[in-house]
Amino acid sequence: MALVNIVYVAGLLIAFPAKIAIAPNIITGLTALWSPTILIALISLWTTIFLYTGRSSVTGSVLSFQVHRDRI
Repeated sequence: MALVNIVYVAGLLIAFPAKIAIAPNIITGLTALWSPTILIALISLWTTIFLYTGRSSVTGSVLSFQVHRDRI
């Protein structure tokens, strides 16, 4: 399977060569993310993923407290 992927990626690199090397600019990227629409979408996505993966459907737990009346 890995050998097939190596051949596939090599074929993609030959078929679609990179023409222009673009230097990354962190400030431009952070400026693009600093939009209310993007921030709300990312927070919503994070919350959805957290709620879906953070809850186990197989295991469970019980938390209980008791008061020692003789120590009050």
